[in-house]
Amino acid sequence: MLFTILMFHVALMFLIFCSPPMLTRAQEPSTIIDTLFKAAEQGDVDSQFKAGQAYEQGRGIQQNYEKAVKWYRKAADQGNLFAQNNLGAMYLNGNGVPQDCAEAVKWFHQAADQGHAVSQFNLGVMYLNGSGVSQDSAEAVKWFRKAAEKGNADAQFNLGVMYDSAIGVPQDSAEAVKWFRKAADQGDTDAQNKLERMHGFGRSVI
Repeated sequence: MLFTILMFHVALMFLIFCSPPMLTRAQEPSTIIDTLFKAAEQGDVDSQFKAGQAYEQGRGIQQNYEKAVKWYRKAADQGNLFAQNNLGAMYLNGNGVPQDCAEAVKWFHQAADQGHAVSQFNLGVMYLNGSGVSQDSAEAVKWFRKAAEKGNADAQFNLGVMYDSAIGVPQDSAEAVKWFRKAADQGDTDAQNKLERMHGFGRSVI
């Protein structure tokens, strides 16, 4: 009997913190950090998000996950989708808070509903794995598709896998190839290798 190991892009650790660039170290004298935190304390949502980044990444200030969570939460509560995504990440990984997949899903959902592609991908992974939610392959397809249509290569690859292996959708090789090619065109090596293997087995990849 032949068993096929399905490969998904589920390495959330390096994807979940996708967000606007933080200040570079060369731009981080104490006066800039002081100004940032003053604005954050006054309720400026972008400054609150950047304060969370500063503490999470240890840029210009000593790394402190608990304080990162504090500032991400303040920005997230004001609707900042990047902060919502990163707060979900903190809950998913147990950084600065006890690990709580259901709480991670809550924050990913809020950002995903605002159209944040990385959160949409993350939410797809949570539904695919049944992490913090009931496992639901069709719902995973829904969120992968939303992210894939925004150009997220990881979501494009996963959507290709779903179509190729009939997970949450009827099997459709042409649709699988379509999404693998979109990911491959962005330099995704897994998608490129998948297309090569499909061609090697005589399956159309045109």
